[in-house]
Amino acid sequence: REKRNLVSIQTVFSQTNVPNKIEYFSLDVEGAESIVMAEFPFEFYSFKFITIERPKADLVQLLERNGYKQVLKLTKWGETLWVNTLDVLLSQQEIEDIVKQYPTRGY
Repeated sequence: REKRNLVSIQTVFSQTNVPNKIEYFSLDVEGAESIVMAEFPFEFYSFKFITIERPKADLVQLLERNGYKQVLKLTKWGETLWVNTLDVLLSQQEIEDIVKQYPTRGY
């Protein structure tokens, strides 16, 4: 059995001097997204935009409680786009227009 050392995302962020306001974050950890974000320090870090593949209900609730809104499903396999409602002052239509300019594979 292989031994692995795990660290929290907060530890990674603090030790690598990640800024408190992050423009874009892609969260894809093969089904463990809820585990990774369960203790995330939303009071210290925020993202303008997040993409998440098939977020589970508990993660959806966590994001919504912390001011994020799912605005689009980007791919047929469930990649979703979330925005921080405090930092992103674009309408739904403006977001859709921007996304259309950058087509993704598999949509």
